[in-house]
Amino acid sequence: MNPLSDSADRRSLRRELRSARAAIGDGQRRSAAQRILHALQATAWFTAGRSLALYVSAGSEVDTWALRQLCHRRGCRVYLPRILDHDRQRMILCRDTGAPLQPNRFGIDEPPPGPALDPALLPLIALPLLGFDARGTRLGTGAGYYDRLLARLPRERHARRTRLIGLAYDCQRREHIAAQSHDVPLDGIVTESGLHWFTAERTT
Repeated sequence: MNPLSDSADRRSLRRELRSARAAIGDGQRRSAAQRILHALQATAWFTAGRSLALYVSAGSEVDTWALRQLCHRRGCRVYLPRILDHDRQRMILCRDTGAPLQPNRFGIDEPPPGPALDPALLPLIALPLLGFDARGTRLGTGAGYYDRLLARLPRERHARRTRLIGLAYDCQRREHIAAQSHDVPLDGIVTESGLHWFTAERTT
């Protein structure tokens, strides 16, 4: 695949990836979510006292409900995204205390208002995505909420303590997605095939 850099190509790729993800059958979707859960629960991140950020799944994204329940059962401190400013696409991470979540204007559930946590203080952030490639480039929806949230993190993997892990289906992988200057690469990806780490540093 040729590098995708201009906005028209990225829009086209997003449409393609949305269609591929939406085409996954319910049974395959449940099976994939279970395999992803099994791969993650075996790691040291999901142990008592650990802090991490998840997302509340929406639409055809990998379902995170069971993962959130696992975290609470094991005594993890979970943080979830909350949109602070729709006009400027600003999002913060707030503690998931178990209080009822409320849908935002996009219909995505959010935690109640609370203190914002600096993402750099978390050892792990699990991210939704539309696409990823062999180097860990993440293609999001294009709204930029996660780009702004993660802007303070170093782009170089070796320079940051926070591990960025994408949750996706195998069908969302592409051979190459052109990185943009603000992109922060993933450290790993978890699909129904298991957990895969990206090791090579990425260049733009």
